[in-house]
Amino acid sequence: MNVVNLHAHRVTSLADSHIDEAAEPCAKLIGGQSKEETEQLWKKRLNLYVNAEKKLLKIKRLRKVTGVVTLACMGALFFSLYMAPILSPFVFFSMVVIMALGVATYPTWFLLGRSSQKTRDSISRMFYQSNHELEIADGKVTLINRASYANVTHVNILDSNLGQFVN
Repeated sequence: MNVVNLHAHRVTSLADSHIDEAAEPCAKLIGGQSKEETEQLWKKRLNLYVNAEKKLLKIKRLRKVTGVVTLACMGALFFSLYMAPILSPFVFFSMVVIMALGVATYPTWFLLGRSSQKTRDSISRMFYQSNHELEIADGKVTLINRASYANVTHVNILDSNLGQFVN
């Protein structure tokens, strides 16, 4: 029995068993989806990708800010130790605490960035496996069918009035 016959047998067995209305959505999922449902599914997946990309960029920014602040504190502390003590004890110990927090949190941002990048890449891989590609341009993410290079759908990521990311 091939897959088509198995599918037909499963659909007829569902119809013959007089199952209540709860089984109808299952049969609809097996049979196919309307164009609007498919477009909503693609838009949902595109929004997942956009959210994963935003999260990755946020983590990268936090990692860079942490690195810059840590290096600035480290430089000021080493300069203060090399020269005559020019910092007050409160400022000196504040910079030591900030540097220690930066050194402690930088690896955390690095690991969170890796995890977020893997999540974004797995979502992107799903598009690639379904023979689609993503194009990010002009404030929107466009889903392109690689077989015909036709635009399937798009999601706006920038507010046209403000030029900022849509929340």
